[in-house]
Amino acid sequence: MLAGPKGKGCRDYLENGRCIAPTIKALGSPVTARSWCHQAWNLEDKRFTHTDILSFDVASYARRDGDSDLVTPLSVIRFLMGQRARVYPVLQSMLYRYASFLLSRHWSALLPGAYLWDDELYEMIRRDFRQPEPKGVGKGGTAEPDCWVPEWVEIIEHFYRLTHEIAHEFRSRFSQASFLSLGAVQMSVLPVADDLGYKVITLVVSPALIDAKAFVWLKEERSGVVKLRPLTVESEVYLQNRYDFGLLTPPKRRAGKP
Repeated sequence: MLAGPKGKGCRDYLENGRCIAPTIKALGSPVTARSWCHQAWNLEDKRFTHTDILSFDVASYARRDGDSDLVTPLSVIRFLMGQRARVYPVLQSMLYRYASFLLSRHWSALLPGAYLWDDELYEMIRRDFRQPEPKGVGKGGTAEPDCWVPEWVEIIEHFYRLTHEIAHEFRSRFSQASFLSLGAVQMSVLPVADDLGYKVITLVVSPALIDAKAFVWLKEERSGVVKLRPLTVESEVYLQNRYDFGLLTPPKRRAGKP
């Protein structure tokens, strides 16, 4: 189902069960990059990611709870049915990669509610997923090849829409800090710990901006109002927070170790 960039499978983005974002590799030297974190004020509203919602809807549909409360199109739910749980963190990282592309290319145009069309982004998403073969086709069935094309388009466009929602989440929250100038820079969304949802989000920009802080931690004091925490370098952040915020990758576990 999920082909991954350049035809890679989901397992190519998993290391010891932890999702590794492919976008990080595109940033170049970490010396020239800047890491910025944003901690939400209303943590309850930011508990879940988009792929958390996808997994909830798939599980609900599988239990036959009814589709009245589903927010995910049935075509997408059917596409994801039968996938293992570890696929969803991988899918979230893929959405982060698309959002990074959108933020880097269209930051200024991503005004509230804006839905932008980018052929390259759409093609990137389309290539990363394997189109399922229609039932009956190729095995003596009578299904027409075009009968499943609209459903496949709906699936790709749904992931395209989720990409916009994530990009808007990042743009709106980091735009709360007027001293951050994010035009004309390369951006990469870093995956945070799976259980954080969007309570904390992390963005890396490259090349480094002139006179910009090496590390920024924004904390919302109330909705839409942020305060800059006094920490100025990543090494001043507690080690566990650095792991949780995506600033460090946890060390590999040795075989036989819990």
